[in-house]
Amino acid sequence: MAPRGDLSAPGALPAARDATDFGRPAAPSSPVPAPSGPAVPAALPTATVVASPPAALAEPASRKRSRKRVVLLTILALVLGGGGYAGYGYWTNGRFMIATDDAYVGSEITILAAKVSGYIAEIAVRPNQEVAAGQVIARIDDVDYRLAVQAAADKLATQRSTIDRIARQVEAAKAQVAQADAQAAAYRADAARAAADYDRQVRLAQSDYATKARLEQAVADRDRSVASVRGADAGLLAAQANVAVLDAQRAEAQRVEGELRTALAKAERDLSFTVVKAPVAGVVGNRAVEVGSYVQPGTRMAALVPLADLHVDANFEETQLGGIK
Repeated sequence: MAPRGDLSAPGALPAARDATDFGRPAAPSSPVPAPSGPAVPAALPTATVVASPPAALAEPASRKRSRKRVVLLTILALVLGGGGYAGYGYWTNGRFMIATDDAYVGSEITILAAKVSGYIAEIAVRPNQEVAAGQVIARIDDVDYRLAVQAAADKLATQRSTIDRIARQVEAAKAQVAQADAQAAAYRADAARAAADYDRQVRLAQSDYATKARLEQAVADRDRSVASVRGADAGLLAAQANVAVLDAQRAEAQRVEGELRTALAKAERDLSFTVVKAPVAGVVGNRAVEVGSYVQPGTRMAALVPLADLHVDANFEETQLGGIK
């Protein structure tokens, strides 16, 4: 019978696992047949020998635990930093803010309408397109308006020619006035000479130094010269009156020219209205016309929402209004 602590005795225990088998489960051992000889007591205690793991296998486990600790500390620091930042934001701003879901974006809407009648020739924008101020929105057929501008320009040119003609007539009439004035002066000179000759013949006739026929001739010359002077004065007045009439005609023609200029400006303005432009920058919406549509003055063509006038209308509860200033 072997001593109680001897592991080398046959049938005592299976041999201890080699150090390289550490960490692997041991294979189940088959029953060892009892050797022939004296029987071993059943109450004999057994012992198991386990070899300690090598140092090369213990190191990776400690390194893993260190990395896990670093990750946990990093996550904790991030959580604490985020919480602190959120808390600071709430304390400085958040607790003074109020919010509501009953809010919407609003803006003034500019309605684009036609100013002249005609058929739509072109639509230059798409719905919901952002446009700049002055950008073309649509074009109306402008053939009739171009013809109207040409007709107004032709009438104005004709009237200007009329004014030039009247101006030349005024110059001719003024020349006639000068001629009539010179002729009247000549007639007045003749009248003065005839009057002097008449006075001389009267004195000679009183002294019996002149014949009666010579006296009568002097009287006739005097009367004829006086009549010539009157005729020259009348011609001078007529020439002056003609100048005044022509001046009035020129003034009238100039007023007509002004009316024709106004008509031309209106025709050009109507022509410009055939190009519909955006009065302000914004977004095109609710387009109501297409190519080929007939529009009249006041026909709605599209809506324009100015982006510069956007604002938010928010409706707060009465309990939220106490702290608002």
